[in-house]
Amino acid sequence: MGKKMPENAMPVYLSANHANSLLAALDMIAAADAGNQLSETAGRLKEKILRHGRTFRAQGEDSVSIYFFPSEVIPLIKILALILSVQMPAEKDYYPMIGRANRKENSHAEGN
Repeated sequence: MGKKMPENAMPVYLSANHANSLLAALDMIAAADAGNQLSETAGRLKEKILRHGRTFRAQGEDSVSIYFFPSEVIPLIKILALILSVQMPAEKDYYPMIGRANRKENSHAEGN
């Protein structure tokens, strides 16, 4: 019988290629500025994946599983957003659209 999933942990399953890309991104950020908090977090996440990740085959593909805790997911999302903003600039400005539906709903509810 396998280990019980830790409470509050979120299992993440990645193909070997996606795991390699994630580790390369974490490595790049960790090396960018050793004193930066985000760089230190990237280094810790990289080491966690390397130390605690489990490799397996699923549907004929090499894969990796790792548990992340909520305190690790938030910085991971920030790191991924940073990498994406460098690698894939947005063609459209989505910022003005964020929360727009809620603002419309609130203005109707308030009678505006």
